[in-house]
Amino acid sequence: MKTIRFLLAVPLLGVLRLLAAGDPIDAAVTRAKLEATENLKTANAELIAMRARIDEARRPLEEATVEIERRVSAIEDEIRKIETDQANLKDAQQRLRRGSDNQRRQLGYLLSQTQEGMRALGDGLAPGERRECGTRVEELRRQLEAVAAREGVPAVLAAMDALVARLQRRIGGTQVAGEAVVASDNRVLAGRFLLVGPAEFFLSNEGGVVGPVIARAGGEWPVVQPLPGWTEDQARPVFDSGRGVLPLDASGGKALLLRQQQNDLLGQVRKGGVVGYIILAVGLLALIIAIQKVSDFRKLGVDEPAIVRPLLAEIAAGRHEAAERLAERLKSTTRELFLRGLRNREKPKAIIEEHLESYVLQQRMLQERRLPLLAVIATAGPLLGLLGTVTGMIKTFTLITVFGTGSAGKLSAGISEALIATKFGLMVAIPALVVHGFLSQRIQKHITMLERYALELVTAGEEARRNARREEVAK
Repeated sequence: MKTIRFLLAVPLLGVLRLLAAGDPIDAAVTRAKLEATENLKTANAELIAMRARIDEARRPLEEATVEIERRVSAIEDEIRKIETDQANLKDAQQRLRRGSDNQRRQLGYLLSQTQEGMRALGDGLAPGERRECGTRVEELRRQLEAVAAREGVPAVLAAMDALVARLQRRIGGTQVAGEAVVASDNRVLAGRFLLVGPAEFFLSNEGGVVGPVIARAGGEWPVVQPLPGWTEDQARPVFDSGRGVLPLDASGGKALLLRQQQNDLLGQVRKGGVVGYIILAVGLLALIIAIQKVSDFRKLGVDEPAIVRPLLAEIAAGRHEAAERLAERLKSTTRELFLRGLRNREKPKAIIEEHLESYVLQQRMLQERRLPLLAVIATAGPLLGLLGTVTGMIKTFTLITVFGTGSAGKLSAGISEALIATKFGLMVAIPALVVHGFLSQRIQKHITMLERYALELVTAGEEARRNARREEVAK
């Protein structure tokens, strides 16, 4: 901008200078043009030179700018690479953390399962195995319970080895010396245990006692249950040479346990306690009453209306001798009712009704005697059973409070013993209720028929009297 202003200002100064010198205008203008042209050339030359200098000065700047941009681009690429590597490192760290957590969980699960397996092994050791490997199993259990998940791999491997070794021994069959209790007479005998798979058998050294073995809760020695179909002659070859026939239980010993738990009637009554004896006494009383009432009911002989109808016709016709002969053919109770009516036929109607009603009432009292007591027993039986159950449950929970829950099997055994009283209460109440209902219905039916016969007898007698009076009036 300064150069342009200078170029414009030079001609003007020249023109002003010529005008001041008194030159003509055209000559002054011409000289001014020439000067301006020269000055313009000079200025252009200076401008070109200046541009050249500027270009020379700008080239290093451009090269420096390109270099800086290249370095910035390289730095940005390096930053992106670092960010990518950092993200990859985070992903790898998360994968490692997840893998570590998964491995920790797997090790913890393996440890817990092994601990559970060793506890089950310790609880399920056969009596013959306890002397052989019971100490080793208990030591492994303590080691597993004392280590953490990451540190428990050696202990887990040792426990697995113990489990595999026991499995191999049980599959191949092994014998262990020991002692057992005979279930029949509680003798403690020394002998040999034969372990084959899940089954265990015992043969006494003295001979004569052989059979499967059942572990006894809280006892030092197991119990031998002799089987009737398996004798010593059949068992000894198996113990001596490993060849023979074994009575394997498909239920895994549960059938023998059920057989051991079964009790006779008196044993169940003993488990029921005092209430069990009371229920048994009440049941015997109900049985005696039922037998007596059935006997009384059998004595209540009442004929059907079709058999009695001809007799009533003879009485209404006034043929009393024929009526007495027909009455002798009836059943005992109906016969006595009609004979009483015929013997008192000459008496007034009210007296005859009193005699007949007295006889019917006598039969009702005889048949219904002690019958309400049977109904009371049928009602009280379940209540006595419930009382026994509540008493037994109170004892069971008292033992739980003092000694703890223990195992579920022991707890369920106590509850089952408490429910025995309810079982016996229902066993007494149901038959008593059925007998009471049956006898009540049958007695009511027969008494109602007697009342009907008494009413018809009085009606037939009155009809015979009216006929007799008509005949007398007609004569």
